[in-house]
Amino acid sequence: MTHRRVTPPAERTPEWLIGLMAAVVLVTVGWLFLRSVGAGDNPVLADDAAAEVEAAPDADFVLYDGTPASFDDFEGPVVVNFWASWCPACVVELPDFQAVSEAVSGDVTFIGMNVLPDDRAAAEALIDQTGVTYQLAEDDGGALYAEFGGIAMPTTVFLDADGNVVDVHSGTLFEDDLRERISELFGV
Repeated sequence: MTHRRVTPPAERTPEWLIGLMAAVVLVTVGWLFLRSVGAGDNPVLADDAAAEVEAAPDADFVLYDGTPASFDDFEGPVVVNFWASWCPACVVELPDFQAVSEAVSGDVTFIGMNVLPDDRAAAEALIDQTGVTYQLAEDDGGALYAEFGGIAMPTTVFLDADGNVVDVHSGTLFEDDLRERISELFGV
């Protein structure tokens, strides 16, 4: 006589539960993506943000070397890029900002504004990794980011030589687009 082992049927996860879990994952990933990438190239959002701020805020901030600074300390046009080490889109665009800052050195000042709270060690490691050499500063608590009407990370603000906001871009800017925008706004 042969004995057959009878195994109980495996418990199956109901299909509706699998579908619900997949939906939650997709919504979460989508939300995280939109939060990190921002508004992208939506000119309506960028124009609205620029319209809310006419002049750069009269605010002090601290450069990474410990020097206190304000936007009045910089001559000529200024590109202020708000970034954070936890923001994937910010990480992607940093080398492009470095390349453009080198190309327009002497004509346009670049300031990388790290939106805190951020892990300073992680931020410095990212800067070393991406080779950024332009001015870096801290926006403790994101106060400047908010004053410029930032709505997504990264956000880039373009200030003319008089310190007026001429454009605000929420989302990633790559080298060609950044060069084009600087050429259009500042003639450089």
